Amino acid sequence: MGGASKVAAALRSLGYEVLLWEEPGEEPEQTGKRFRDIVPALAGSGKGELWLYRHQLESIEALAAGMNVVLTARTGSGKTEAWALAALREGWRVLAVYPTLALAADQIRRLEEYYSLVGRRGAVVRIDRPSMEKKGQRGDELLKLIHQARIVVTNPAFLLAEMKRLALHPHRAVLEDFISSLDLIVFDELDFYGPRGAHLLLAIVELISRYLASRPPRVVVLSATLGNPDELASLLTRLTDRETRIIEGRPFKTPNRTIIVIGKGLEALRDYIRAYSSIIASRAPWIMDIVYNEEEFREHLYEVYEALEALGLRPPRPGLDPVEILQTILEASEPGNVTLVFTRSIRMAERVYRGLLERLPADKQRLVGVHHHLVSKERRERIEEAARKGQIAMIITVRTLAQGIDIGSV
Repeated sequence: MGGASKVAAALRSLGYEVLLWEEPGEEPEQTGKRFRDIVPALAGSGKGELWLYRHQLESIEALAAGMNVVLTARTGSGKTEAWALAALREGWRVLAVYPTLALAADQIRRLEEYYSLVGRRGAVVRIDRPSMEKKGQRGDELLKLIHQARIVVTNPAFLLAEMKRLALHPHRAVLEDFISSLDLIVFDELDFYGPRGAHLLLAIVELISRYLASRPPRVVVLSATLGNPDELASLLTRLTDRETRIIEGRPFKTPNRTIIVIGKGLEALRDYIRAYSSIIASRAPWIMDIVYNEEEFREHLYEVYEALEALGLRPPRPGLDPVEILQTILEASEPGNVTLVFTRSIRMAERVYRGLLERLPADKQRLVGVHHHLVSKERRERIEEAARKGQIAMIITVRTLAQGIDIGSV
């Protein structure tokens, strides 16, 4: 297991009890076609040599045939390319809707790269409230950018507000012309929204298809998981008068190595139980039933400790030092890899970050970063870029990196 075994051994050397196992990796089914076979203009670039996965090719073919697509595939399976290559080849106008543009930063960078490689810089435009405030509510520059765009990336909040403007104050809307000639709508991360949010997105599809676009655009819905894709496909077909294809993709998944750190002091606690076995056997016999079963004792360690305290005893407490554990992981991990540390709150993330910096030598402190919404956007972007380049080894965060941002080898 390579690096995981090294980390586990280092933790054991400090007296920690750990469990270690590995889940095998998985790779989507390839097709024998490359990206350049779909978009010849990508030939000669590194992107052009990438192999297409089956679900990507099936999505591209369905869209080329005028169908909608409902694609379920986990993070890391190339869902963006499943529609972007078709749009790039055909020159479609696309409205790409992401739950939040902060979480879509990596997808936006990838789209910009594809269009730049074929000489279409400026084809991808981000439109949301911050970008509007930066460029002016209806400045000529903004309208020119939208007119030249092939892909407008936005979020549901802005899009809903734009629908309202189109209905009540058309002169204040900025997307009217773009939407009127729309070829494709993409909704990414549908599982992010919940039932109510998903219904709002379908209402947007109906408004655009029946009232705003010159003809109903194709619709692509992307999700890691979807409870009832048949029902969604039926709704999309009814709203757009287009056949809808349901496609499922296997993800690209590296081998998953799991280490569970149980704690220090198991043997001390076991010795204590032996010493007080007569008292414990009469008042909590279930403890004696598992004390010599290694697996069960590990699994119920903290329940045993709490039960002994409830009996009025004072057993030695099993120990965990999160900062010591993270320092050990940092020092034992393979160079170039990134460790993500998720905490329950920003306050806890900052406390762990400061504690780790206090224990690390000065030359190692630059390898650790903290990432949450109270950190400035510029600093967050620097941390993400450093992670992609292998210049940072550990990021302590809450939920902001849980939505599939590409930050390298985790």
